[in-house]
Amino acid sequence: MNRITKALKIKLIELTIKKNRILGRLGLLPSRTQTYGPLEDILKNLTASSIDIQLHKADEENKDYIFSVIDALEKNGIHVTLTEFDKIFSNDDIQNISKISKTARINFRYAYPNYYSGKNVSAEMPIDSYLEILKKIKHLVKVATSNFTTKEEQIVFIARQLSEYTSYNFEYEKKSEEQRLRISSLQGCLEDRSTICAGVALAFERCMTELQVENMIIMGYDGKENDSPLRINHSWNKVKINDKWYNVDVTNILTNVLSKSKITTEERIKMFLLSSDKTLANLCNINITDSTNIPDSKDDFARALELYKKLDMVKNVLEEYDNGNMSTFLQYKVDDNSCESQKDSKDKKIEKDR
Repeated sequence: MNRITKALKIKLIELTIKKNRILGRLGLLPSRTQTYGPLEDILKNLTASSIDIQLHKADEENKDYIFSVIDALEKNGIHVTLTEFDKIFSNDDIQNISKISKTARINFRYAYPNYYSGKNVSAEMPIDSYLEILKKIKHLVKVATSNFTTKEEQIVFIARQLSEYTSYNFEYEKKSEEQRLRISSLQGCLEDRSTICAGVALAFERCMTELQVENMIIMGYDGKENDSPLRINHSWNKVKINDKWYNVDVTNILTNVLSKSKITTEERIKMFLLSSDKTLANLCNINITDSTNIPDSKDDFARALELYKKLDMVKNVLEEYDNGNMSTFLQYKVDDNSCESQKDSKDKKIEKDR
């Protein structure tokens, strides 16, 4: 979309809003408080005080136009919720939106690439809440890249950090609808530290986006046998490293999940951390009608367990962040063996080399 076309479209939106307000005051338009529809239908929905705009992959090419639409609506007192049905916005895009609007809401409703029978992963929140979570994500990723050189190491580190920071909420089904939405969101995972697979998958996806690793959220079935193709009850992630796709299911390696498992921690790490579809199928199956858009994961990453164990003595960066410790240098826990920080070890090596 060129600048002239964008400017004309925005001007038309502004004029339509003014016209509709006049007609509304005259009683010639029905009173509406909420509309919902694709970005291309925006002109049909300008009688509302709150608009929910659906965004799909095709809208990714026109982010500047989307930002301008938000600006035009907000300036006219219309509150906006942006619903991503495909991954449109980067973390930086969300920050740009926050500069335009402090009241907009974002709904990461990931229905890609295997949207099926109305199932999706949804997590709506105010932009300002997301930005606070994004700061935490950015810090975690910065620690990962400051301490590890390969993507595999960085991914395993982030997965383990999340797995030790948040807990699976086994009381989820007993909660109210509002509570369940919160639990299954980024806020549940990274603010309340009590979540389910949807919140974990969303958090890991946003970490991978910040890490600039190609990734996607997968929806499937958690269990060896599925009694119905409609029973989609689990979310996890796929990541692409060196042209290979791997499964990462952080939910299944959460600390409080591991403690209840009959399977050993080592077996679960091999099954759920940088694993192939074949290995993951020991417990999870992708049961959908169309899986053509989901890349195959043909190999296991052989060193996943080794890298996971390497992190046994590492402090949790997210907990340190909550306590105000913003150090990007990886600190090790102190135990009976008096483990030293990595920095101390490096300093000693330098002295020895001298």
